[in-house]
Amino acid sequence: MSFNHLCFEMDRKLLMFILISTISLSGCSTYRIVKIEEGKDLNPGYHVLRRNIFIDEFVVDDSGDHPQDLSIAQERLRRRKKTVEEWYRKYNPDILQEHPLVTFSKAIIFLPLFPLFLITEGWHSPHIDKEKYDNQTKEYHKAKQEIMEFIKEDCKKEVIK
Repeated sequence: MSFNHLCFEMDRKLLMFILISTISLSGCSTYRIVKIEEGKDLNPGYHVLRRNIFIDEFVVDDSGDHPQDLSIAQERLRRRKKTVEEWYRKYNPDILQEHPLVTFSKAIIFLPLFPLFLITEGWHSPHIDKEKYDNQTKEYHKAKQEIMEFIKEDCKKEVIK
């Protein structure tokens, strides 16, 4: 076996490792529409899940009921997806988690910077400012009202058609 052949085999194995790592870290999250039957803890009808978390704002009507027809649920998801995703990213980011590759990249960047963070911030827990917390809560409730208004407007489009 020549040295060039050995290098080619190592390059091929490294390339396969990188390819498999990229594929496994690049999973994308999709939305699933599931039907909940009568008698369960949830409202009956079609619900939307992302990473097995129910996100009602995608499909509920203005009275909070879920559609009984799959085509209506699909159409509402299509129309509301962008707006509801933006709202969740701003006010409830835990529901719409980042892409695994982005999270992995942030971890790789953060690890070398962690000692610097400890020096500047110290080991103490951050002090919670009650006024800031109250303002954030008010802002969240105002935004929740705005998303509900968006849902009402979206439902009006449905009636017109």
